[in-house]
Amino acid sequence: TLVHRDHKDRFCLHEDTASGKWQIRANLGHSFDVPELALDPFDPQDTSVLVHVTFRKYWELIKVQGLRKMQRAHVHFALEHPGHVFPGAKADGDVVIYLNVAK
Repeated sequence: TLVHRDHKDRFCLHEDTASGKWQIRANLGHSFDVPELALDPFDPQDTSVLVHVTFRKYWELIKVQGLRKMQRAHVHFALEHPGHVFPGAKADGDVVIYLNVAK
């Protein structure tokens, strides 16, 4: 299915409690408001670093203006994983920004 084949975890299966039917729901990357976005909150005590993957062509602007959500609903960060695997991040991104959560 779409959910199982998507290597970036952009979708999940969600059971509608009212109808009992299963639905495919997007996890992130919306350019419109989604009231119940299925993101996993994190506890700052559980990690010291989050990552954001982007492209070199945006790096100079990010250095000046910082990360901005642009037309999206949020800026996506992922937990740092061993082996530099960042779930939900751009697979072809060539710049990784590390965020020190403690600061």
